[in-house]
Amino acid sequence: MRYIVGVILCFNCCLLSNPIYAQLLDSLALSEKETYYELEKALKTPDKVYKLVLNGQRYTTLPAEINTLTNLQELYLNGCYLSSIPPEIQSITNLQIIDLGNNPVLYFSECFYFLSKLPHLQILILSSNQFVTFPENLDKLEKLKKLDLSNNKMLILTPEIGRLKNLEELDFQFNQLIELPEEFGNLINLKKLKLRNNQFSVLPESFKNLVSLQYLNISNSPGVDFEDVFSKLYHLKNLKELDLKHNQISKLPEDLWKITSLEKLDLSFNNISNLPDNLENMVQLKSLYLSFNPLKELSASIGGLSALEELSLWNTQISDISLGLMDLRNLRNLNLSQNIITSIPKTISGLKKLQVLKLSNNELKDIPNEVIKLPELKELHLTNNYIPEDRIKEIRKILPKVKIKY
Repeated sequence: MRYIVGVILCFNCCLLSNPIYAQLLDSLALSEKETYYELEKALKTPDKVYKLVLNGQRYTTLPAEINTLTNLQELYLNGCYLSSIPPEIQSITNLQIIDLGNNPVLYFSECFYFLSKLPHLQILILSSNQFVTFPENLDKLEKLKKLDLSNNKMLILTPEIGRLKNLEELDFQFNQLIELPEEFGNLINLKKLKLRNNQFSVLPESFKNLVSLQYLNISNSPGVDFEDVFSKLYHLKNLKELDLKHNQISKLPEDLWKITSLEKLDLSFNNISNLPDNLENMVQLKSLYLSFNPLKELSASIGGLSALEELSLWNTQISDISLGLMDLRNLRNLNLSQNIITSIPKTISGLKKLQVLKLSNNELKDIPNEVIKLPELKELHLTNNYIPEDRIKEIRKILPKVKIKY
């Protein structure tokens, strides 16, 4: 009997020491583990190392002994200027995150072959590596869920991107992409996509297939044909956040307002001068940013955004806010700073959920009592107006718990 127990205990010890059976931790459990910042220290106690950060430390390669870190699950090598990765990295089977950003001389083709052997690798960061096209062998990492290729020099995205069908997050910000291949539509599990600051003008027809997409950023891309973009986006029934700032957009295509699933829309820093009449179609929109657009006046249709909780009209040259704005009964945060508003309508009393009201840099001479009586108000910005100081003191006395900026 003792012999059997001994064999079992020995077998269990072997299992625990074997990298195949090392425990895979979730993000919460990993956050509680110590982070190691020195390779030599980590190699002295290999079983205790779950997170290793060597960012900025110069290594030509890593020692073969890296394979003793059998519990390692997060490895950060940003800016190490590596030229190669040892094949022994294939033994660290529980690696979930690797950051290889800022390693422009690394032999990536071989590196990706080694990484493709890691069964649990989910996040790969490859930013700032001067790639000009989709890297060779990267498509072998078919289990990736998050891929960061931002801040490279990519002009062409090859069809191989379509093989990474498990991707949920993809970052191509600050590249020079001139087009996306039709195979891009194979990424049907994609939830978050960043295409900021690129040079493409249209999206492939297959973009309609990205039915899981929830967040899309195409800001700082003024060459984009947004008539084309919106004709594809309204097919995406799960799209919740859309960032289109800094695009020189002057006219909003009708198809934009067909994206009824949107909850957050950023159109700041464009050339939009008027809003359409069918805003009420966006029944789920909670946040709308229109700052730095030459609107000059509001459309009554803005009052149809019944779910809106946050609205920014900072520097939009508006003077009259009585039309539509006071119908937004769920509004919690309203930014009207840097306009030419001379008065606040008493109907603001209907915005009973309003918590933050920003009115700085306008031409106000007074604040009506209806503002002071707003039951949920927590923050009031009044800087650079013409309101007498005595009135400000009076408001502060009435609202001692409200943060007033003057």
